Amino acid sequence: MLDNESEYEKAKQQLIDYARSEDFECPPPFLLLYSGKASRTAFYRLKTVADTPAAAEYELLDEIWEWSRIKDAHLRGAFAEEIVTDERLLEILLYHLDRIEDDLRADVLHAVEIVSRDEPPALLTDFGQWLVNRPEALRRLRQLYERKSRRGRQREPETGRRGDDHPGRPQLSQQSLLPQPLRGSQPPRLLPHPA
Repeated sequence: MLDNESEYEKAKQQLIDYARSEDFECPPPFLLLYSGKASRTAFYRLKTVADTPAAAEYELLDEIWEWSRIKDAHLRGAFAEEIVTDERLLEILLYHLDRIEDDLRADVLHAVEIVSRDEPPALLTDFGQWLVNRPEALRRLRQLYERKSRRGRQREPETGRRGDDHPGRPQLSQQSLLPQPLRGSQPPRLLPHPA
């Protein structure tokens, strides 16, 4: 039992320490310390968005929320807020763009393999089969492939490769269809957060 103030404070700290432990992949959005006594009950919510539980900051609330309020706050993401600097926004966006690129890489390479030939390869992935089964999608991807290959030939110096090595199809590397990093671009500017 949390009969005195020092035990209560120790229990609150233990709860927060546990929420920051490796037992959690991401920090819990809410914490409740319940001892059966209103004076010895604590309700916390996540104060800021944290990448790891160890970095989580919690704030003690004055009241225990009703379940509907917790659910609404959790669904809207209102349980935590982060003031994002330009650098942090760029870091977040680059992280997600890298994940998107990783997710798309195999499908893009396979699509290039399909559209760069007159006949599709004998082995197709699920995406490749989906593409082959949809002539309009295949036509549009072939147009993109040809447009990209023309741009690539205009920008790149002569490589010794002839444009007619593949009759009816321009030469294009698979790598050139993958998303390329923006060169010389500046991260977007944010308006200052109102104080």
